[in-house]
Amino acid sequence: MSVRILAGDDGPWPQRVCRSISARQYHLQAIAARSIKTRKRICAQKNTMGTILDLNQDREDSETMSNSLERQQRFERKMSQVREVTGAADKDFDRLTTKAKELGETTSFSAREVADGMKFLGQAGFTTEQILAGVPAVLDLAKSCLIDPGKAADIASNLCNKFSIAAADISRVADVMFETVTSTSITIEELNESFYFLHQGLITDSNQSMEEMAAVFGILASCGIKRLTASSDLERILETFLMRPDYDNPETLLFQPGPNPIENFGVPISYSTGKIRRISGVMRDFNVLLKPLAWEEQLAQLSTIFGVAYRSAFALISNMKYFDNVLARIEHSSGAASSMAKIMIDNEKGALE
Repeated sequence: MSVRILAGDDGPWPQRVCRSISARQYHLQAIAARSIKTRKRICAQKNTMGTILDLNQDREDSETMSNSLERQQRFERKMSQVREVTGAADKDFDRLTTKAKELGETTSFSAREVADGMKFLGQAGFTTEQILAGVPAVLDLAKSCLIDPGKAADIASNLCNKFSIAAADISRVADVMFETVTSTSITIEELNESFYFLHQGLITDSNQSMEEMAAVFGILASCGIKRLTASSDLERILETFLMRPDYDNPETLLFQPGPNPIENFGVPISYSTGKIRRISGVMRDFNVLLKPLAWEEQLAQLSTIFGVAYRSAFALISNMKYFDNVLARIEHSSGAASSMAKIMIDNEKGALE
C-alpha cells in the first residue's frame, strides 16, 4: 500500500509546521534581545543617577565645609578685634575665646556674635574679667529686646559709664532697659537715644538714678515725647532743680539769681542731707498741689517754672499713677531680662520639636 502526503500551496504540512516554529523562535529571541537591552539601559541609568547623587552629596559636603571654614575665619577675625581693643595677653585671650565658643554653643547666638559683644565691652574699657562676667547679661539684653549682641553691649556699657555703674552690675542695666521697654511704649532704640543725649554731669549733680530716668523717658514716650526732645526737656527740668546754667552751653544763663521757683511754689527740692530729691518725689508733690487747679492754670504755672519743658513736666505730673507703677516695676526688675531670654529660647526649641 502506498501513503500519500497531503500538500497545499505552501508545500507539505510538516514543512509549514517547521516554518511556523522557526518564526515563533525568532520572535521570542527578538523579545529576549530587547529585554536584555532594556535591562542594560536601566542599569546604565541607575548608575548615572547614582553618580549624580554622589556628585550632589559631594558638592553639599564641600559647601558645608566651605561655610564652616568661612564661619571659623569670621570668628577668628572678630576675636582679633577683641584682642586689639582689650590688649589681652595670650592667657586672657584664650579665656575670652573659650567663653565666646561656649556661649556660641549654649545660646541662640553664634560665637562670632558673642565676640562682637565682647569687642564693644572692650571698647568701653572693660577688662577681661569684666567682659567674662558681663557678656551673659549682654546676651540676655540682646535676646529679650531683639537686638544683636554688639548693639546690646554698646548700650549697656554706655549706661554703665554714664551712671557710674560697676561692670559687675551690668545685668542691672539689662533688666532696667528690658522692663522699661515692656512697661511703656518706648522702643529700645528710642530709650538708648534718649539716654545718649542726657548730660552725664547733670545726672550726677541732680542725684538721679538710672531707674528714675528710664521711667521718665518711658512715660514721656507714651505721651509722644521721645528721643532728643525728651532728653532736652528732662535736662531743663533738672537744671531748674539745681538753678544751674545750661550744661551744654554754660555761658547761657537760664535762671535769674534768686530763690528756686519750684520751692517758691511749695515743693522742696532737697533732702535734709542737702542732696537733690529724686524727680518722682518732686513730681508727686506737684501733682498734689496742682490738682485743685484747672488744667489751663496748671500749664500756666508749669510754664512759669519749667519754661519750654512745661509740656513734659505736665505729662509726668498728670500721669503720676502710671509713673509710680512703671517706676516700681523697673526698680523691682532684677532678673527680668534673663528670665525673658530663657522663655524665648524655650519657645524657640518648642517650635522646632
